[in-house]
Amino acid sequence: MMGLTKLQKCQRRFVSSRRSSNSIYSLIEGIVWDQNHHYNDAISRAYYSMFYAAKAVLLTKDIITRTHKGTISQLNSNFVRVGEFEEMVWKYLPLSETLREEADYSITKRITQEESDEILTGAHIFIQRCESLISQKI
Repeated sequence: MMGLTKLQKCQRRFVSSRRSSNSIYSLIEGIVWDQNHHYNDAISRAYYSMFYAAKAVLLTKDIITRTHKGTISQLNSNFVRVGEFEEMVWKYLPLSETLREEADYSITKRITQEESDEILTGAHIFIQRCESLISQKI
């Protein structure tokens, strides 16, 4: 954080806040899809809720990624491996990405209610952890 101007800090807070809001909205959408038994869509929204939260966390270290894999990898490298983010919480992100890709692109994959519920629960935990980390860093 050293060396940032007041304007840069405000911009960082704004972008992080916007991504955190997107994260929460996506999680709510996932819950609604789940309640209506649209588990493939629920998984997709749960994944994106974590993806947006991860991007907000990365911004606290001025890390901007261009791909989904890059976001997952950078969160692992810059937060999990250095002990700032718990691996068991982080694992929900790559797991949900895999399930989302299967749900979106596979002709035969049908997400079960159990898978959907597990990922939505994980997304909630993941987002809470991200929000806590962001509030500590910004």
